[in-house]
Amino acid sequence: MQFASLDFAAFYLLVFTIYWMVGPQKLVRKCILLGSSLLFYSVLGTLPLLLLILSCVINYGIGKIMNEGPKRHRKNCLLLGIGFNLGFLGLYKYLDFFRESASTLLEFTGFQAHIPIMHVILPIGISFYTFQALTYLIDLYNRHGIAAESLLDFMIFQCFFPQLLIGPICRSVDLLPQITADPLKSIPDVAESARLILSGLFKKTVVATILFEFGVHDAFQNPEGYSAVGLWGAMIGYSIQLYCDFSGYTDMARGFALLMGYRIPENFRHPYAVTNLGEFWKRWHITFSQWLRDYIYIPLGGSHCPAWRVSLNLFLTFLFCGFWHGASWGYVIWGAAHGIAMAAHKKNRDRKRRKGIDPNAPTPVFEAIIGWAYTFLFVALSRVVFQSPSLELAWIYYQRLFSHTAYGTGAEGILVLAIVIGLGMNFFGPRIEKWTSRQMLALPNMLLLSTTMLTLFIILLLRPGGVAPYLYFRF
Repeated sequence: MQFASLDFAAFYLLVFTIYWMVGPQKLVRKCILLGSSLLFYSVLGTLPLLLLILSCVINYGIGKIMNEGPKRHRKNCLLLGIGFNLGFLGLYKYLDFFRESASTLLEFTGFQAHIPIMHVILPIGISFYTFQALTYLIDLYNRHGIAAESLLDFMIFQCFFPQLLIGPICRSVDLLPQITADPLKSIPDVAESARLILSGLFKKTVVATILFEFGVHDAFQNPEGYSAVGLWGAMIGYSIQLYCDFSGYTDMARGFALLMGYRIPENFRHPYAVTNLGEFWKRWHITFSQWLRDYIYIPLGGSHCPAWRVSLNLFLTFLFCGFWHGASWGYVIWGAAHGIAMAAHKKNRDRKRRKGIDPNAPTPVFEAIIGWAYTFLFVALSRVVFQSPSLELAWIYYQRLFSHTAYGTGAEGILVLAIVIGLGMNFFGPRIEKWTSRQMLALPNMLLLSTTMLTLFIILLLRPGGVAPYLYFRF
């Protein structure tokens, strides 16, 4: 059940109405939140729902023993929790990948491979809620987190439906204090909720869907049928679609959560307006980037190492980032490319510091333009291998991308327009958000709330065609 659908709009309106009608009764509201979250996820099937509940129960139990049991067992509990979650994720996400890789290696060395195919179906959201559980356990072990007071509280923390499927990844300090606090008597920020919902709806149902419908994905499936111009349009269009798709979901998730009285973290901050790759990763998928920094990069030694180790730490961190996205060598190569580029970026910053230059100082306009072009093109070019169904097709795509003799389907005008709008939202987003917030704050809350919900229904009801599927559901 995706946010940009009539089914979800009806579901949310019912949950929202019941939630606020029962009044500030803590236990009742908690039960409504958990019940609605489990009902929301149950649309995927009985098995995914049971796996989610199993994950909640086991992680809560491990966390409780770690927090309240003998200190000598804390490390064993952490290792058990990490092993369970990584094994749980690996079974559903990487089993066939390792099987296929092992079969290829055996055949290459001359052996006959007879490893059975499992074809395990990946439940949507498993990567995100598993990493949220890992975050909870690691923070408890390091005494940076907050322990859930009950299984009910922990299940709401892990299953909260606005952010269950594709994040943001919340930490215990983000969400648990809000779950255990006294219930709010009124909606805290209707104007901000409305702005986020309408912003996300526009990104998803208009920009991302236009890009999906006008050949962005077809070009990756059949690069030989497209001209060089068409491939450039598809490559840049895919990057814009990915941004509008994912940040649009996050905007709506934050808006829907805020209408229920919960603030969840920001996940995107206009990442295509930056002038270097380091800044890009501070603004793209922020909660996951911070997860990589705190739970992979820093434990490896972070920046407090010899220069070669720092580069290796960055490379390994982004290699893990690529592998997290899925069981494909394309993702691994994409992660490795970003690891190498980030290591080079770090070396360049260190070189400036040694020369007495502040790497954070504002740069001249010309240098900023060059930096932006380099950053955006690197991000877009690296996504060819990220999105292509196979390495062979990715290679064909790259070859035709830089070939003046590559003829075929070009880039349609509406695709170019959607790209311009997507980039415009990054460059002018802060100003647009401030202006929109001022206009909405001037309206009465009830008028704004009813207008927002009515707009949501009208757009979904009258929009011709369907809404493109969320790209991050497959991660």
